[in-house]
Amino acid sequence: MNAQIILQRLETDASSRQHGIIQINVDDTDTNAQCETTIIVVVDLSGSMDDRGASSGKSRTRESKLDQLKFVLKNIVRFIANNTNGNVWFKLIGFNDIVFTIIPIKIITKDNLAEIIARIDEMYAADSTNIEKALIATHNNPVIPNCHILVLSDGEATEGNTDPIELAKLVNPNATNSFLGFGLEHDPYMFNTLAATLNSSYFFIQDKEKAGIAYGEILYGALHNRYTGIVAVARNCELYDYKMGKWTDKLYIGRLASSDVKKYHIRKIDDSNDVDVHIDILSEESAVICSAQFDGSYNNLTEMMYRLRTLELLYKVAMFEKEKNVESDANESDDESDDDDFSVQRQNAIIVEAVEKPDNKTYDERLTELKIVLKQLLYEMIEYMKTINDKQFIKNLCDDIAIVLKTIGTQYGEMLTYSRQHSQGEGRAHQVTNISIIEDNIQRSGAGRNQHSYKRRVSCASYDSDSDDEPPVRACLSAGPSSTQVCSQIAYAASSDSDEEEEGEVQKASMCFSSVERSPAPSSITPVDDIIDNYDISDNLETTCSQTKLFVIRSISGN
Repeated sequence: MNAQIILQRLETDASSRQHGIIQINVDDTDTNAQCETTIIVVVDLSGSMDDRGASSGKSRTRESKLDQLKFVLKNIVRFIANNTNGNVWFKLIGFNDIVFTIIPIKIITKDNLAEIIARIDEMYAADSTNIEKALIATHNNPVIPNCHILVLSDGEATEGNTDPIELAKLVNPNATNSFLGFGLEHDPYMFNTLAATLNSSYFFIQDKEKAGIAYGEILYGALHNRYTGIVAVARNCELYDYKMGKWTDKLYIGRLASSDVKKYHIRKIDDSNDVDVHIDILSEESAVICSAQFDGSYNNLTEMMYRLRTLELLYKVAMFEKEKNVESDANESDDESDDDDFSVQRQNAIIVEAVEKPDNKTYDERLTELKIVLKQLLYEMIEYMKTINDKQFIKNLCDDIAIVLKTIGTQYGEMLTYSRQHSQGEGRAHQVTNISIIEDNIQRSGAGRNQHSYKRRVSCASYDSDSDDEPPVRACLSAGPSSTQVCSQIAYAASSDSDEEEEGEVQKASMCFSSVERSPAPSSITPVDDIIDNYDISDNLETTCSQTKLFVIRSISGN
């Protein structure tokens, strides 16, 4: 493993901190290729898994969710049987209102493959959903090393303990956990809360094809795991934690697989160039794997600065979407451990931020503010994308913002925001892309009306200019590259069809972008709206991952 720090001085504000990235490169030597790996799959077999025609992909399908799950599971066991050396243990657990073992733990080989596939085919759906019992069933005694647990459900907890924060305390702290929400009816708040624990991730499974990509990435990480319990420790700089939406001097990374290339955002805390980051193993004292020290050079990191702004904004939208699930004081943790303590105790002290609601603003006003910022950033990145040849990276960021813009404030906003946030934060190949059926559902229900015509008032008049705190809108732009784009155009476009009083309020909102060079309001809003409204979201897998990982993904996807 090796790591490198790259910084770029921001030109927009002389007082801006120097931002940059630390890039961690894991070599492609599979030292763990012969080590034993355990994969435990826990599947929801409640009655709703038999529903048909509920796919959120390009079209509705006659296959049930259970049929699609069986397809992926059979590809997984076939891949393990044909591409490993008899060192992978596999266990399949089913649950509805009870928990039962479908395939007891065993090594998958070509000799028992037919038997395992037959057992998968025999699965059927019935009854309700007890996720509490499912999580308890993932614990092992004694602890199994290099254990990977996949929990899949298409709904919400209806039996047993249904409190997501209490359920998260049951997540196995000694395993890597992946929580996969299948289809449009799963509970994104619960899955995201479970994934807030260390060594855990959330995936929104859109359809059979996207399930293959997600399972392929998870399987690659399990079979090619190189390091466990990785922590980045910063000196004279801070690292951005996308899950917590904050800067910290110690960032928990977790597991790293062969050929992984990970990029994390950093910023200097003062003018000193004496900056370094150590990559440590949490469970071993003085176990520094590698370190990186800033060498004093600055590179063009415009695209990475757009990524940071995107992650910051996705976090703010996620907190906004969480309001309907979280009471103002429900997230106060009883954990008094230091922020640097990554013990099992801290893992089970659930990482859920309290949602603070400004007393002087309504839900609609805050929604309008966020839409203005989303629209501004999307427009700016679209314009930037016209100036570069390799558009893939920025296109992915544009997709993040465009999908959130289309769904924020609707019944699907939470799951889409969480999904894109996790995918971007972890640099996954798996992405939720085609949202045509989601848009159709929003249109039919009326929840998505006025998505591109913002008539609500946005008042920043109560903001204290002497306060050290940034207004909520400006904060999203604080770390970005120089913006000569038309922030004022976005605010103008948002109020173009409202009365004079509303226009005045939106103009006040545009003043929140004080760090952005603003152009005069346009005489027509058509160019801005046309560019954003006609933006096409990608619906294909374009990834820069290694050929080995791509091979696993395509094998599980059936391509």
